[in-house]
Amino acid sequence: MKSNPREESKQPEELDLEGDADQLRTQLRHVDLPKLAGMKLIEWNRETGRIVKGPRFDEVGPLLQLLNRHQDELPDDCL
Repeated sequence: MKSNPREESKQPEELDLEGDADQLRTQLRHVDLPKLAGMKLIEWNRETGRIVKGPRFDEVGPLLQLLNRHQDELPDDCL
């Protein structure tokens, strides 16, 4: 279950989003990652920045895959 680890410090640069990378990093570190960790969708080591799938990730995995496959069909502000 703990496959595909990521380093949080690399995430903003990998995202194809408009905006300041520092602002995105702050949003991830102080809002988004704590929420995802709280819902047990990820496990996040704040000291090392390592992120792995959490024990409940499989509950939303199929939905994320579906959204990814059909992202061109969704409104721009949907994701």
